Amino acid sequence: MKVNILTLFPEFFSSPLNVSILNRAINEKIIHVDIHDLREWGIGKHRQVDDTSYGGGPGMVLMAEPLIRSIDEISKMQSEQAHVILMTPQGEQLNYETAKNIAKQKNIIIVCGKYEGIDERVVEKSIDQQISLADVVFSGGEIPALALIDSVSRLIPGVLGDAESLNEESFCDNLLEYPHYTKPASVHDMHVPEVLLSGNHKMINDWRHKQQILRTALKRKDLIEKKELTTEEKKWLVESNDET
Repeated sequence: MKVNILTLFPEFFSSPLNVSILNRAINEKIIHVDIHDLREWGIGKHRQVDDTSYGGGPGMVLMAEPLIRSIDEISKMQSEQAHVILMTPQGEQLNYETAKNIAKQKNIIIVCGKYEGIDERVVEKSIDQQISLADVVFSGGEIPALALIDSVSRLIPGVLGDAESLNEESFCDNLLEYPHYTKPASVHDMHVPEVLLSGNHKMINDWRHKQQILRTALKRKDLIEKKELTTEEKKWLVESNDET
């Protein structure tokens, strides 16, 4: 996948892209990231990219012309058509399904919003998808953009060392992940569940799946409502309610 980031603060991405899974994926050329400084398309000798809002109000708005020109020129540099994403509080909230769909794209341009937002004409002309990280307002689109890149890249084949881990991650199949334990078996009088020490893989898999169902029902009822539960899974929920 080719990722182009359009931002006022290109230096923000230097450190995060040089560590861990993202860095390995870049070094192995599974994903390619280019960071573009919006001010390269700024107007006049001062490279202006923002101005006051028509109708008044506090704060500045990113201007249409620099954004439209930058998106057009970056798009023309690509070998395949780019899918243009704007990080904005007004977008659809990022979730597992959205990340999976974006991971299918060969080429994306991520536009990082700033200040009070961007000129609406940019949205009308150049943006294919608007995404929000959460129901909060960030100081800019850089943090949400980084989260988007991380969540999408791990869904691209070859990025994770063990592809099987994708099948057990939280939100896969609308379920949260089961609890994990490691050595030692006893810590501060808290013990690892005996089933995990049994060596019986079927019992372990059944226990883990049950924990996924119970944990999702407890913490994310919105997710469990999306899932068609089997008779056994419904029984687990009933038994859990009876115990409480």
